[in-house]
Amino acid sequence: PSKPIRVVVPFAVGSGTDILTRVVFEEMQKSMGANFIVDNKPGASAQIAADFVAKSAPDGYTIFMGTNTAMSANPFLFKKLPYDPNKDFTPIARVNYFVFVLAVSGPSTYKSAQDVVDRARASGTPLTYGFGNSTGQVGAAHFARGGKFAATPIAYKSTPPALTDLSSGQIDFIFVDLAASQSYLKGGRIRAIAVQSD
Repeated sequence: PSKPIRVVVPFAVGSGTDILTRVVFEEMQKSMGANFIVDNKPGASAQIAADFVAKSAPDGYTIFMGTNTAMSANPFLFKKLPYDPNKDFTPIARVNYFVFVLAVSGPSTYKSAQDVVDRARASGTPLTYGFGNSTGQVGAAHFARGGKFAATPIAYKSTPPALTDLSSGQIDFIFVDLAASQSYLKGGRIRAIAVQSD
């Protein structure tokens, strides 16, 4: 490369995608001798970043860290997108598969997924869940629907601010990837009570 390569991440610094991107491209920088610049463009369920990359020159100097949110889920979650995930991008490689967990705040009395369901049904008051990506959004909505309880979604630009609100008890639960939540889990600020599997 004759100039730095921009790697656009559709989520905030500290998100699982951001952490993974920095690890991968640090190694690529060493092996290729090229300069990579990570550019975080969170918001609108990854649409801001995807649209930016779709409109960039197709010269290989702008790389998009495509995720389930931008490439697979958004066409089903939104009536209209400013980009076409099939026509506007050329896939290079699959990088990772994130494991998601159902998490609650550290001090919460919930010990299992069934505890959440039972308490939600008994209280009659909708629980709240946060999400910073489509996997978290769809996972939580599916959990509430399957558990037959009311839950109010709270959208965040990215996962880190949702984790902050969960740890302080502002929201009741979240489906979150292990990469983004690792420091919160290790510090006891949040607690994983179930693993989401496919």
